[in-house]
Amino acid sequence: MAEVIGDDLNAFINNAKNAGHVEQDFPTPFAHTPSFVGSHTTGWDNMFEGMIKYFTLKTMDDKKVGSNGKINLVPGFENLSG
Repeated sequence: MAEVIGDDLNAFINNAKNAGHVEQDFPTPFAHTPSFVGSHTTGWDNMFEGMIKYFTLKTMDDKKVGSNGKINLVPGFENLSG
């Protein structure tokens, strides 16, 4: 229901950390995934984007953009019937 009533998830997480309910250095990625927009794959895409942004933007300050010689393969959301 957070999306319906417009909760600020980033502020909620920061308040929880400041109150000591969540450790300050505990990773807490989030994404806005309202159930009334798009579909389940849209929600998966939004959450994946939220995690990638969280883990890269928080740690890229001292890094140079470029290649590290590695590749990440992330399978998408698949609905297999069989």
